[in-house]
Amino acid sequence: MLPDELELLEDDALTEPLAGLADEVLLDEDAGLPSQPPSLQPSVPALTADPPAPAADAPPRAPVAAADPRPSVDAAGRVAIVDEAAVRLDLARPARLLRAGWIVVGTVRVGNHDGCEVVIPETRIDDGQTFTANDHVTLRVRGASAQVVSVGVDARMGAAPATVGPLDEAAALGVVRRDDTGAEDFVVRLRLQDDAALPDPRARLLALDLSVPQVVALGVVGLPTGVARPVALDGFSGSALVSEDGSLTLSGYLEGYRDAAAPGGFRSWLVAQGAAFTTLPEDGRPLVIQPGDRLAIGSAVWVYQRR
Repeated sequence: MLPDELELLEDDALTEPLAGLADEVLLDEDAGLPSQPPSLQPSVPALTADPPAPAADAPPRAPVAAADPRPSVDAAGRVAIVDEAAVRLDLARPARLLRAGWIVVGTVRVGNHDGCEVVIPETRIDDGQTFTANDHVTLRVRGASAQVVSVGVDARMGAAPATVGPLDEAAALGVVRRDDTGAEDFVVRLRLQDDAALPDPRARLLALDLSVPQVVALGVVGLPTGVARPVALDGFSGSALVSEDGSLTLSGYLEGYRDAAAPGGFRSWLVAQGAAFTTLPEDGRPLVIQPGDRLAIGSAVWVYQRR
């Protein structure tokens, strides 16, 4: 089953865009809320073909608004939802950005709603499917110390239900995702990893197991070769162009990168190119990355792949 950091709706109004998971996502139709306007398409780009080039005598086509691969929410303005049919085109494209995990430190809630630091979307299979906001597990991470503080719904440690206490890092933390009948569909597996590239020495990477196709579909932005397209990743917004040599150029991100309220005047947007994470160019110059390079947009970590 197939469903990418959420345009969230609070009280029928859009909340401020965030800084992340892959991802076309619609509002829960059973909730009676309106669909998001085309300029705010969530999660992954829509399942439509790239628009045809305008005729030679036609005026230039206006830029297409970037789709933010963060799921929308249910009627309560909380549950993140990804429609599985929306990502098929992205999964088939020759290059892609995948949400690989999250940088975690301190107390971190893992759940399916916007109140959590780590948001794992639900997969909607049927238009009539509805969901409940759940906290799956709360972790406390500080360097080598990792504890399970609380356990909620559908959380596992290995094959067994998760329990409060020291985190067993030899066993993957699992979060169950269910189908439209309520039966278990697949398990999202996460594992705490040391990562010397992280900017905080006490932080660790809560990495997703991307060997499961359904998990990949929760956070994927597919990229064509030779055609620039708008992308948004957990608040990052810009243009992406994959070259014939496989490199990916990101540009047009400076306006969103600057934030007078943020420390230093810039949001936490980082890149790791075979070494430690460093800030994106603060003059907004195009950033060229290669397959295997990573982006950290806020706490969400994305990896660039080309097939």
